[in-house]
Amino acid sequence: MPALRLGMPPIALLRAASIGTLSFDASQGPLAPALAAGVLMQRGGGGGRDPLAGAVERLGQPGEFHAKLKPLAGRWDLAVRRWKDADAPPEEAKGTSERTWILAGRYLREDLQSTLGSGAFGGMGLLGYDNVLQKFTSMWVDSSTTTMMTASGKCSADGKVLTLTGQYSDPVSGKAEAYRSIIQIEGENEHKLELLVPGSGGKEFRMLEVTYRRQGVPVQAAALKGDVVLTRSGGVLGQMQTVTITPRGLIRVEQRGSQGSKTDSLAAEKLAELAALLKDWEHQVIGKPKNPKIAADGISYTLSYRSRTLAWSTATGDEVSPAVAKVVEWIEAAAAILSGK
Repeated sequence: MPALRLGMPPIALLRAASIGTLSFDASQGPLAPALAAGVLMQRGGGGGRDPLAGAVERLGQPGEFHAKLKPLAGRWDLAVRRWKDADAPPEEAKGTSERTWILAGRYLREDLQSTLGSGAFGGMGLLGYDNVLQKFTSMWVDSSTTTMMTASGKCSADGKVLTLTGQYSDPVSGKAEAYRSIIQIEGENEHKLELLVPGSGGKEFRMLEVTYRRQGVPVQAAALKGDVVLTRSGGVLGQMQTVTITPRGLIRVEQRGSQGSKTDSLAAEKLAELAALLKDWEHQVIGKPKNPKIAADGISYTLSYRSRTLAWSTATGDEVSPAVAKVVEWIEAAAAILSGK
């Protein structure tokens, strides 16, 4: 039985395949069995003479699960957010990405450029589906590390959520750490990638979030699931203001003590910004200090969206997450523009 060695020329490989079952020399490393599998698939094309080779060839073809990755192909504009730990505010950056099919539709190759961190950042990845393992598989390398990250996993029944798990080398401890990568496909023109890693105490937290929006496609207003209502009261003058924004983009500002209210319409791009800020609404909480310091001129807030309301006060030093603070800042800025008209 001829043994497959890396030094064999291609014609010798084909001759070995034609006269008997191939074996390989394990000392040649992982490339040897890969070459053997490739030769075996070539051998299966001769009129069905070898059922085993035919099965191997079928497993080597892209199929229905590769098709589930089609919405990820193309050129993208990126909005990047990175957290150093669960309690830190995120760093934000922009970037671009291009994903193209390679090797006759077997793998998606991604080339990414961004300015995350102190300078230019570049990365390259592969994403595909292994018909033998019946899993999606990925590989990632970038300019911030010499570690190659690999992962594998499954997709949801509707194909819109892809969850991969893998390991990476922690640069601080030098140990292998587990991570999860989640891709949420929200349509042909937008999807989101989240990277979750262990934090302090081993509790998993979101380290990275990348929103992909297809280049050349106008930003569509992301529909709100209900009215967004922000009420603030107190301060030195004791004023109360209520701002309401509807799913259709109508904004209304009501000021207690003034005559009537002001109403306007938000542009589609602005409404999309607010909808994006409210994506993690269900996970937001208010922190209550153990020893609050009472401030007489504090301001009380309530923020309502869908079936959930958060209430806090600067008078008692309540703590809001950066995400909630951004929503409040956005609404107050929009209200100020309307009030000044």
